[in-house]
Amino acid sequence: MQKHKNIIGDFIWCSYTYLGETGEKGNYPSLMNENADFTVIGDVKPSWYYRAVTTGLRAEPYIAVRSPEKSRTPMNTGAWILTDAVESWDYPGHEGEACDVEVYSSGEHTGLFLNGRNLGEGVPDPEQICRYTWRVPYEAGELKAVSHCEGKPDREFVLHTKGAASMIDLRAEENPFAEEDGLKYIKITLRNPAGEAVRCTANLNVSIAGGAYRLLAFGGQYSQHNGGFISPSVDIHDGRALLILKRCGEGKCVLKVSGEGLAASELMM
Repeated sequence: MQKHKNIIGDFIWCSYTYLGETGEKGNYPSLMNENADFTVIGDVKPSWYYRAVTTGLRAEPYIAVRSPEKSRTPMNTGAWILTDAVESWDYPGHEGEACDVEVYSSGEHTGLFLNGRNLGEGVPDPEQICRYTWRVPYEAGELKAVSHCEGKPDREFVLHTKGAASMIDLRAEENPFAEEDGLKYIKITLRNPAGEAVRCTANLNVSIAGGAYRLLAFGGQYSQHNGGFISPSVDIHDGRALLILKRCGEGKCVLKVSGEGLAASELMM
């Protein structure tokens, strides 16, 4: 693309997680193909950051990590997915176990630091530019990638251990087109006491008091199909979910989302 002006882009399969074909989670009731740059609820995945780095849309490096469990075996993602690494440095109970760390960087060279210790330069991927890997024993704290330009540190990206989630954050999306159809999109994010988004698993339950809205869909990445996505109780796997509500009457209603070990959250509509 950089050498030939007649090439204006690249074909990607696929941009957005879609329903109707199973992906890495296997057969039904899995009903999502997750081999995409965006999750089914619109969150950005590491593969998008890689493309942004390689095409010049992003100057900062980016870190993605394969969990200790995944790092025990070589990655085998097939032709449609770049990586199964995620943006997380939270693996309690796995201290000392090796993690495969990937850094996407367009710098002249890139270093990795764990709690201030220099881990050296990564191994460049022989087939994909701007992609470097390290094998790092897990240790809670700060993981930092630093890219260099003209021999000097230029830009950096930091992952740090966030700890357990303690609260549920509910935010209604601003969507005038959805409002015209009587729809409300509510983004759910699990956060720690510092307010940081936490990538974790949890079972969430939703209740709606009042007759103004009804549940139309509830779920997140890897949610299972069960005659639809309308169960008021779902398991989430990355600390995020999406609620879609449909107006069915006049007046107001109160939406409540709760989960074990999490402070419940309410939203008036």
